[in-house]
Amino acid sequence: WSFIAVAAAEGYSDEEVAASIVPIVGDGFTVQTREEQVEASAGALREGLGFINYILLGFAGIALFVAAFLIYNTFSMLIAARGREMALLRAVGATQFQVLLTVLIEAVVLGLLAALLGVAVGYGLALAMKAGVSALGLDLTAGVTLTPNAIIVALVLGLTVTVVSAVAPALRAARIRPVEALRQASATPDRPS
Repeated sequence: WSFIAVAAAEGYSDEEVAASIVPIVGDGFTVQTREEQVEASAGALREGLGFINYILLGFAGIALFVAAFLIYNTFSMLIAARGREMALLRAVGATQFQVLLTVLIEAVVLGLLAALLGVAVGYGLALAMKAGVSALGLDLTAGVTLTPNAIIVALVLGLTVTVVSAVAPALRAARIRPVEALRQASATPDRPS
């Protein structure tokens, strides 16, 4: 046998029962209390499932890369669509720095809103998954908690990825010359009457 469980009579503590068993079984065996056995089992489970953290971190890295690529493309398209507006801002006296700052402020606002929405949706999905597991008859004893650390990490990552991805399109927007507003205005064909 590799494992023997012992039940104690009422009034005896786990430590007393373990101490009374040690002389009987001898030195070749390990005697553990209930708490020690639970901790040993939990430690083995954590070690066995530790690779899942690495897999999840890999998926998170891929998701951040894809998000950065999509944000870059989105801001590039926005700048292309709003090129005339940026040129008009430059024509009425806005500096390159002001145009750059406008686009970056837009990126900060969008990054914060998207990160907050992501935290809320992620927490909601975790609660839904817990309810689904409970409906199957399994119970998660740890529960689902949303820690301040998790919120801060999500906000910092979301904001950083959004702003860094928007820098190149923002620099492109800042380089638009005021003449572009006139050039685009003269390039639009007149409508026939």
